[in-house]
Amino acid sequence: MKREKEVENDNNILLQKIFGIISGNNQYKKSLGPKSMNLVTRVKESKRINSSNKKMVYNLMNVEPTYKFSDLKKHKSEAKG
Repeated sequence: MKREKEVENDNNILLQKIFGIISGNNQYKKSLGPKSMNLVTRVKESKRINSSNKKMVYNLMNVEPTYKFSDLKKHKSEAKG
């Protein structure tokens, strides 16, 4: 009988917590802060890398080819003989 009351009490506490989470009541939610001291540095480095990648993509999309396709095709037909 005593054990049943403990289980019922625990279940009620869990239900209150679940209801609080669902309804947006944050009384059970712990404060979320940075998980490490170097978060700012990591974010800054990530932004730098993304910026560098964007520049590289832009440069690759705007590069002119070194060889012309027609010259390669001509060279291939000459090599076949």
